[in-house]
Amino acid sequence: MSDEQERHETRADMPGPPPGGMGEWEKGAGESAQSKAEQLKEKGAEYVESAGRQVEAGKEQAAGGMERAAEMVRERTEGKGGMTAEAGAKAAETVERASGYLRQHRAGEIWDDIEKYAREHPAQALAGAVVAGFVIGRMLR
Repeated sequence: MSDEQERHETRADMPGPPPGGMGEWEKGAGESAQSKAEQLKEKGAEYVESAGRQVEAGKEQAAGGMERAAEMVRERTEGKGGMTAEAGAKAAETVERASGYLRQHRAGEIWDDIEKYAREHPAQALAGAVVAGFVIGRMLR
C-alpha cells in the first residue's frame, strides 16, 4: 500500500463533522469550552473566597494573640516600678496598637504597608522581622 493510500484511509477513518455540518460542530465545541471556562471561573472564585476567609481568620487569631501577649507583658511588669514598668507599658501599648491595626485593615492593605515600610526602612524592617520571629518562636513553645 502506498503512502498516499494510507493517508487517505486514515483520513477516512477519522470522525468528521456531525450531520449538521461544521457550523453545528464548531458551535457545540464553543459552547462546551465556554461551559468549562465558566465552571473553572466559579471554582477559582470559590478557592479565592475560601483563602480570603482563612487569611481573615488567621489575622483575627494573630490580633487575639497579640492582645493576650500585651496583657501578659503588663501583668509581669506592672509591679516592678521604674524603667521596667515603663518599658513594659510602652511595649504592651505598641502591641495593642498593632493588634487594632490588624483588626481594622484588610490583608492586602497590611501587606502593601509592610512592603512600603520595608522599602523605606530596610534595616528596621530586618530588625523587626528578627524580633517578630523570636517572639513567635517563644509563643509557640
